[in-house]
This record gives sequence, structure tokens and C-alpha cells, in this order.
Amino acid sequence: MKFDKKILLIGLGFFTVTVAWAVYNAFVPIFLDRMIENTVFIGFIMTFDNISGVLLQPYFGSLSDRTKTRFGRRMPFLMIGIPIAALALSLIPFHVNLLTLMAAIIVMNFGMSVYRAPVVAMMPDCTPEHKRSNANGIINFMGGLGTLIAFLLGGMLFDLNEKLPFIASAVIMLLAVSILFLFYKEPPQPLYEQPVVEKTGDDSDFDPEDDSPSGLVKKAKSLMSEHRELIAILFAIFFLFCGYNAIETYLSLYSTYILNITPGEASTIFALLAGAFLVFTIPAGFIGEKLGRLKSMIIGLAVITACLCVIMVYPVKEIVQVLMIVNGFSWALVMINSYPYVVSLAPSNRLGKYTGYYYFFSFFASIVSPLLFGAIVNRTKDYKILFVYSAVMFTLALCILVPLWIVNTRQKKAD
Repeated sequence: MKFDKKILLIGLGFFTVTVAWAVYNAFVPIFLDRMIENTVFIGFIMTFDNISGVLLQPYFGSLSDRTKTRFGRRMPFLMIGIPIAALALSLIPFHVNLLTLMAAIIVMNFGMSVYRAPVVAMMPDCTPEHKRSNANGIINFMGGLGTLIAFLLGGMLFDLNEKLPFIASAVIMLLAVSILFLFYKEPPQPLYEQPVVEKTGDDSDFDPEDDSPSGLVKKAKSLMSEHRELIAILFAIFFLFCGYNAIETYLSLYSTYILNITPGEASTIFALLAGAFLVFTIPAGFIGEKLGRLKSMIIGLAVITACLCVIMVYPVKEIVQVLMIVNGFSWALVMINSYPYVVSLAPSNRLGKYTGYYYFFSFFASIVSPLLFGAIVNRTKDYKILFVYSAVMFTLALCILVPLWIVNTRQKKAD
């Protein structure tokens, strides 16, 4: 099987992730807004997916490193997680009250957390380090395709019947995982070895397989002392996801209250971003290999921040639509190169664990950001602040990435 065919098949797994979350983030806030007046509480409920991600994804990513079955290391997690998530997603629009809606949301979040880190870790398992930005571009192309389909068709289906986008997404998820299971043979071990970084200092009480709360604290201390570059990039990821998640979560409400358009029309605005992202995923991987991953991320974040500043001044539907396209191109530069940068720091027997670190910080941002922005909106009573908030978060990420890039550039010149 050729390299690109393997990656395309793995991309089907990520495709299910983006289809599910696109529908979830576009329309669940609409359901919640009908039952809850407090924006902070809406934001809190919308962080449930991220809370489960923080609590469960590092565990399942690490567990998949150590799993051995006849189906492979990562595949069993997909076989369990995707059907659970798809079933729960399809039940969300059938809620009769807040309690039944919450039950469906919680079950869906659990299913998604079971398989997200393992499916993403499949890519570095079968890809050499120098090709991972390109491979991640293909993976995210599939993910962007899922997002685009969900927003375009989801918006139209939602306006026809609120249940349709959820049912259609669940069917798509089940079809995708069936194709992946039938046609992809997972290698029993990573095909490309990376050296295991030797520990220094006193680590007599450090157990890398300990996933208890105290074990996680020890891991954090170990990372802080031995992997400053990893910590820096993870905090940058935290801030950039704070900025992005606020837009993803509240764009539908921003569009409704500020742009005065329907929820279905609002989903098409995000579809423009998703479409531009989709077009630029593979080129972004090549750019990352040419310019360097850090430099590519910096360029992308700088352009996004500039676009958000324009939207602050001109909150007009047509301007927002055009700049969302530009943001889609720029976000591809950031997203396609961030995960490969993190796993480039990982030994081959810890790819799932480092994938878990990546998702821990990104999902922790997705917990904090909706709550923080919801509190700001409750105080200001104005959704116009959305793009100010996101621009600040992207700027904080730049304040970490630029010095990191300068240090790495100097080290390369010295070597």
C-alpha cells in the first residue's frame, strides 16, 4: 500500500472526529440557548467535551502505546469509541429536556475521548519524522473535508429539520470507520524509530506508565525540567486554541446577534473557513517542510490576528466572510505544523503519550476559553468582543513562538 493511501485511510478516522464536532459546535449551542439564559452556563456545558478530553485522552493515548491485539494497537479504540460517539450524537436532537440533552452529550464525549488520541497517533506510527507535516496535511485535508461537509450540508439540513444533521453525521462516522477497519492493516509497532531521550537527574520515583493524579504531577515536573522546548510549544498551543475555540463555540451566536443572520447562514460562514482550510492543508505541509514548522505557525498566527483586528472595526457579514477565507488558509499553516512539531520531540515508544500531551493542552484551552469568554460577555453584554478576545489569545501564542523560533535558529547556526 502506498504511503499516501495509508494516510488517506487513517484520515478517515480523523474525518469522523471533525464531522462530529462540526455539527456539535454549530448546533448544540442553539439548543442550549433555548433552555439556558446564562451565557457562562452555556459555555460550561460546551466545555464538557474538552473536560473529557483533558481527563481521558492522555490516558487512552498512553494506553494505546501499550495495547497489543490482533487488530493492532490503536484500532480497538476506534472500534469501540466511534460507534458509541455516533449513537450518542444521533440522539442529541431527540432530547426532551436539559437532562436528556446532557446525558447524550456526556456519552458522546466519552466515545470521542476513547479514540481521538489513538487515531491521530496512527499517523506518526507509519510516517518518518521528516514527512509528518506533509502527512498531517493529508490527515487534516480529510478532517477539513469532514468539517466542510458538516457545515454546508448541516446548515441546510438543520433549517429543514433539526434532527437531520445529527443523524447524517452519525451514519457518515460509521461508514468511515468501517472502511478504515476493512482496508487498513495497522503495523504492530511504529515503523520508524526515534531515539528514546535519556533522563537526567533524580528520577528514582518517576514511573512513566503511572497515569494516576500523582503520576501526572510527576510527569509535569519531569517535563518542566527536561523538556523546556516541549513545554513552550504546548503553552503556545494552549493560547492559540483559546483563541480558536472561542470563535468556534460562539460564532453562531455572534452571527445571530451581531450580523443578524439565521443559524443556518451562520454555519456557512464557518464553512468558508473550513473550505479554505481544506484547500490549504496539503500546501501548508509542504510550506512547513520548506520554511520550518515554527516559522510557518508564526506567519499563520500573525495573519489571523491581523484579520481579526479588521473584523473588530468592520463587523459586516461580507467582510467577515472574506476574512474567514483568509483565516482558513492561515489556520492551516498553524494546525498542520503544530502536532508534527510536538511528536518530533517524542521517542517512538511514546507517540501516543505525546499525542495525549498535545490534546491535554488543546482541550484544557477549550475548557478555559468558553468559560472565560462567557464571563466577559455576561459582563459586557456584547458579542462584538469575541474577535478582540481571540486576537489577544493569538498574540500571546506569538509571544511564545517567536522567541522559541529565534532560539532554535541560533542553535542551528551554532551547530
